[in-house]
Amino acid sequence: MPASNKPIFAQLPKTSSCTVAAALAAMTGTSATGTVLLASGGDHGQMITRVSVIPKGANVTASCLHLFLRKAGDAVGIRRLLPYSALMAAYTYATTTENKPTVFADITESNPLRLEAGDELYAGETVANNVEFTALGASFTAAV
Repeated sequence: MPASNKPIFAQLPKTSSCTVAAALAAMTGTSATGTVLLASGGDHGQMITRVSVIPKGANVTASCLHLFLRKAGDAVGIRRLLPYSALMAAYTYATTTENKPTVFADITESNPLRLEAGDELYAGETVANNVEFTALGASFTAAV
């Protein structure tokens, strides 16, 4: 985002999603193998107010869900583990069972996750399931 005296506002609603099917193979230092791009900060940044995950497979094993950050200036493979995680319960599909999402409780309207311009948010899980991550929020735009 270029430097300016003009205010920046979160104005454009944005929904991002990704499917994660492979387990995280490694989480060491700034490396995480098996992550999938969930959202990007765009030209002016983004404010994420909710991240939820829902099983897509018929049988899902309990799994720890993680979020990772790649800063705009980082090398392509860098993934920084963020202090947000959630535990997804095991789920077996049936026509009479609710497929309830798992929500990252620490990311809310009053405590949003902010991405700077060019940042990327990645998602990962510790067990190889087939799950859908969804991020809700708004993109920042410069005042005209």
